[in-house]
Amino acid sequence: MKTKIWSRLNSVIKYLSAFLLILLCFNNSSGKYNYSYANNYDSIPIMAATNMLKKHMEEFDIPGMQIAVSIKGKLIWSGAFGFRDVENKIAVNSQTSFRIASVSKSLTAAAIGILLQDKKIDLDSSVYKYLPSFPKKRWNFTLRQLAGHTSGIRHYNSIEDASSTIHYNSVTESLSQFKDDTLLFEPGSQYSYSSYGYVLLSAVIESASAQNFPDFINSKVFVPSEMTHTSMDYCDKDIPNRSKFYILNENNKRILAPFIDNSNKFASGGMISTAEDLVKFGNAVLFDKFLKPEIKDILLSKMKTKDGKETGNGIGWEIGKDPGDRPVYYMDGSLPSARSFIIVYPDEQMIISVLLNTGSSVFFNKEEVFMLADLFLDPSGLDPTTKEKNNISGKYTYSTLFDGESITGEINISENNGKLNGTMTIPNSFFATRIIPVPVVKIRGDEIELLAIPGNWFSLTIKKNINTVSGKWSFGPIKGDLTGKYEK
Repeated sequence: MKTKIWSRLNSVIKYLSAFLLILLCFNNSSGKYNYSYANNYDSIPIMAATNMLKKHMEEFDIPGMQIAVSIKGKLIWSGAFGFRDVENKIAVNSQTSFRIASVSKSLTAAAIGILLQDKKIDLDSSVYKYLPSFPKKRWNFTLRQLAGHTSGIRHYNSIEDASSTIHYNSVTESLSQFKDDTLLFEPGSQYSYSSYGYVLLSAVIESASAQNFPDFINSKVFVPSEMTHTSMDYCDKDIPNRSKFYILNENNKRILAPFIDNSNKFASGGMISTAEDLVKFGNAVLFDKFLKPEIKDILLSKMKTKDGKETGNGIGWEIGKDPGDRPVYYMDGSLPSARSFIIVYPDEQMIISVLLNTGSSVFFNKEEVFMLADLFLDPSGLDPTTKEKNNISGKYTYSTLFDGESITGEINISENNGKLNGTMTIPNSFFATRIIPVPVVKIRGDEIELLAIPGNWFSLTIKKNINTVSGKWSFGPIKGDLTGKYEK
C-alpha cells in the first residue's frame, strides 16, 4: 500500500504572489475545488494550504472536504472542496454539514459545563445520583470519571457498534447497548477511551436539565455559539445540504457508505456540523461566551488516574502541544465515513477545523492539521526572494534512520522560471527506491522546510552550512534526525 502511495506522488506546490483574497472559485475541469473565502488576510498561507489539500484529495480520492481558520476571533479563511454528492456532482460549500464523529464529545462537554456552572451537577457525585435506575456495577463511579474516560464503561466492541443501523427513540433506549455490561476496571485506576461513556453522560444531562439532550445542547451550546448548521445526524429527517458519505471498498474504490443510524451515539459521535460552525464553537469556548473562565478551566484540566498519571485528556478535549511546542486543546473524530478535527491555540487565539466526508484510508490525521495550522501561525519563508531561492538550489545528500534502517538519499532543489522544484530520493527495503516530488514550503536564509504527501505528510527541516547539512524529519508521529552534504 505504502509503495503505491510513494510512486503516485507527482506534483509540487506552486507559489502565488500575495494579493487580497476576497472570493476565489476553483473551477478546474473536474469541478472539484469550488469555493474559498478569505477575509482581509495574506493569501500566501491560504494558497499553500489549498495546494496541499488539493494534492491530498487527489492522491487519496477524497470526495469532499471543508476547512475553516480563525485568528483572534475573526474568520480568516473558509474553504470547501470537492463534492457532497459525487453521483450527482453537487459541490461542497461552506454550509454543507459533515459527520463530526468524536468531535461531538467536545460539544457534549460544553453542555456538561453549563450544568456545572448552573450548579445542577457535581462532577464528583455518583452517576447514580442522577440515574438511580442505571444497573448497579461492582464499583461506584463519578461524572468526572465518566467524562474523563476513567470510569470503566466500555467503548465499542466492533466497527459495527460505531456504524449501527438500529434506531433508538431516546437516549434512555440507547443505554441498552451497554448498560448490563460489567466495568472494565476499578474506576479511576486506568484510562480507557469510551464513546459509550458520553452516551451515558447525555442521559445525565437529560436528568439534570429536565430536557431531552438534543433540545438542551441546541439551546445552551449551539445557539449561543451561533452554530446554524449543527444538529444531531438524524437519519429519518431531510437535512438540507447534508453531505453524503463514502467509504473505501475492497477494490480501493470510494463508494457510497451504507446506511447507519447515529441515534445510538448522538452525544459521543452522532452530530453533524460545518467547519465554520466548529470554529464558531471554538471561539465561544476560547472567549468565554457561555462558560465562565473557571468552568472552562475545569474542562481543560488534564485528568489523572489514581496513581497520579496524567491521561492527556480533559473533559471532551485532549490537552497537549503541537510539534512547535505551542499549547493546544483539540479533538478529532474518525468513522469509516468521516474524519473531523478541531484544534484551538489559546495563546495565539487561533482555531482550525477540517472535515472530510470519508474516513477510511485517508492518511489525514492531527499531524497534518498541525502542519496546516503552522502555515498561518508562522508564514515567514512562504514567499522567498530570488536570492534565497538561488542560495538553496542544489543537491543535498542525507543520511538518517527510518524504522530502524539506515537510509542514504538525495534531495535536489532547482529553480525554473522563478519557481522552485524539488525531488527527494528515499531508498529502503520497505518502500524500495522512490523519487518523490517535494513541495518547497518555507525558506528562511539557509533553512528549508519541505512537505511531501506519501500517506501522512512527510516534513523535513534542513539547514545548510556551507557544504554540510543537518536537520529533522517527521512522518506522521515518527520523527528522526538527518545529516549530510550540500553541492551547488
